[in-house]
Amino acid sequence: MSLNIAIVGGGASCVSFIDNFIKECNNTEPLAICFLVIEKSEEIGPGNAYRNDIESNILNTKAENITIFRDSPGDFYKWLVCCENKWRVDFANLKVKRDSYLPRALFGIYMKDAFEKICKHAHYSGFEIKRIKGEAVSIDKLDEHEFVISLSDGEEVYANKIILACGNLNGKGKDYSKDGDFMTTPFPTKFLPKKIMPYDNVGIVGSRLSAIDSVISLIESGHRGKITLFSRSGNFPFVRGTQKRYKNLYLNRSFISSNFNVMDFKILHDLYNKEIDNYKKTKETQDGDDLPINFKPISSLASFLQREINLSSGPRAWQAILYDTNDCIDLIWSMFSKKDKELFLASYFSNAMSMRVSIPRVNALKILDYIKSGQLSYVHGEINPSIFFKSGMCFHDGGSYLDKILYATGSPRYLDDCDSVLFSRLLEGKVISRNYLGGLNVCRSSYRIISDSGVINSSIFAIGEVTNGTFLFTSALDIITRHAKECARSLLELILSEVNEDGCI
Repeated sequence: MSLNIAIVGGGASCVSFIDNFIKECNNTEPLAICFLVIEKSEEIGPGNAYRNDIESNILNTKAENITIFRDSPGDFYKWLVCCENKWRVDFANLKVKRDSYLPRALFGIYMKDAFEKICKHAHYSGFEIKRIKGEAVSIDKLDEHEFVISLSDGEEVYANKIILACGNLNGKGKDYSKDGDFMTTPFPTKFLPKKIMPYDNVGIVGSRLSAIDSVISLIESGHRGKITLFSRSGNFPFVRGTQKRYKNLYLNRSFISSNFNVMDFKILHDLYNKEIDNYKKTKETQDGDDLPINFKPISSLASFLQREINLSSGPRAWQAILYDTNDCIDLIWSMFSKKDKELFLASYFSNAMSMRVSIPRVNALKILDYIKSGQLSYVHGEINPSIFFKSGMCFHDGGSYLDKILYATGSPRYLDDCDSVLFSRLLEGKVISRNYLGGLNVCRSSYRIISDSGVINSSIFAIGEVTNGTFLFTSALDIITRHAKECARSLLELILSEVNEDGCI
């Protein structure tokens, strides 16, 4: 049997999927499978998250805790030590420790090397991997077992099964300014100084990791003009403490699935209280640093950061507990009622993300220094670009004007807000359907996409950021690798069942 599996996107989801699929095949009869990796950039592995960029764009997880291989904990740090010759020339003065927060671009080199390692493993295991440089713009069904994927350059790719692993998508841009005064993405940030003049007054829409990277990249590249962060929610990421990894006793998949059929905010709160009591018995924790549940917008970012920096000098119990819920967050989300899901997204999601997606202390110190110097300001609100470009909207201090507007809000939650020809056409053709909570509808257990008519597709699967409505939070690497493994297992089971039915696809 010969089978082509096309993977649209060449980032972490793609790399992890191939790795896990090959490993899942260890105990099966040999399968003649070719993986067709469709990626518009030159490299496979880094994706948008870990592309080549300046050193100040750092990971928000310690080096010793990251891996692309689920069966090899801490693989990134092991690679740093054993394969220094592969990265030292690009990071000559970098000091590496287990608890270092290292450049995202360095992790990108690791991802490229991991993909090459997987390619070698695939070759020796009888699989083939082909790299196809291009952007997928449409998928059409030829017959029951074959699809054609059209690329933007006119090339066509034929496949029997398809994995949508597109990673972070850009938001839609509007032609507010023909002079490039309005930018819909900050990445790669190393090119921002070519688009923004040194003394431009810059408005950055967003206040999470992308926005923080943008601010630091601009200023460390020599920008001298004023910068204002416009936070739509009035939140800002919390700062990581010194705590070690902790395994939840109550907020874990096994305990929840064994004791509950439904979940609500009260149950979740009770479980957290039990967890914090257990943590305090087994770990040192810092007094006065309990779960921050005050959802009021930040009035003074300087005061917020100063308090966070002080607290980050010690272990933070709520962070240790929250980060370990990555393994059960999908289960918790699936057990919530529709009403509670909608309430969470409308009222609590932004604050929850500022807690879950935290920043290293070093970045918090930089942002605080920029605020104290007067170069950086923080505003609760959002710019209306159409008004700005028609009238020259006044800067918030009433005395100057914005020269550039930069959107740094990350991947849009809803498909209609994404600048993707492929997903627009899949929606138009009713091949996929919108999840009202974000992303596309996908079967939770099999990762197979669900069409507009509610039919579960037997040939097209999706993992990563485009499934954020089904799974709520999909950007953490350990969640990405878990979904990739479960998707690989699901696809292999499907392939084997089809082979057993008629001996061919």
